[in-house]
Amino acid sequence: MKFPHLPTGQRFRFQDKLYTKIGPLTASEEGSGNNRLMMKSAEVEPLDMQVETKPKGSRSLSGQQIRTLFDQTCLDFARANPGDETKQLLELLQRDFYRRLS
Repeated sequence: MKFPHLPTGQRFRFQDKLYTKIGPLTASEEGSGNNRLMMKSAEVEPLDMQVETKPKGSRSLSGQQIRTLFDQTCLDFARANPGDETKQLLELLQRDFYRRLS
């Protein structure tokens, strides 16, 4: 199953570690509490509960709504992982994301 298909709060296994989905692109590692940015293509193994195996119907979002959701996810990730390296990586990610969105 792909990471985006998990509901928020769902526990899952990825690369032999246990995580909980905390946002559209983020997960918290069990034990350490470290947060991780997850790729949309990440194949994960859901734990503890049944989840849909098919993605829900598509939803139309405006460019501004997409930017707002992305910015909020980046902000949440930066708050959970403070530091200059995180800030620099997120700035690069945002620049590339906006370039591709245009």
